[in-house]
Amino acid sequence: MQKIVFNGHYLTYIDTAIAEYWREIGLPYPHGYVERYANDVYLRKASVEYLGSARYDDVLEICCRVARLGRSSMKAAPLPEELRGRVRRYERVAPQS
Repeated sequence: MQKIVFNGHYLTYIDTAIAEYWREIGLPYPHGYVERYANDVYLRKASVEYLGSARYDDVLEICCRVARLGRSSMKAAPLPEELRGRVRRYERVAPQS
């Protein structure tokens, strides 16, 4: 047994952090988002730089923030202006446009 967290699990941790971010800014996610905006949020690309290993039974604090806020999170589905406004109001440092 390796006693370290399998690298693929880090993306699951990040996915959970992002869902919690949406909830923190008041977005009804996942329940209610599709009904309200007639679309969903999809991950198009992810990259991870491994700087160290988490070990089994470690308590991890996973944080995320929006570094760049464009008109859409993917090619075909623009983010609603209401959602863009929530992100701008929540972030202490304004995301790049």
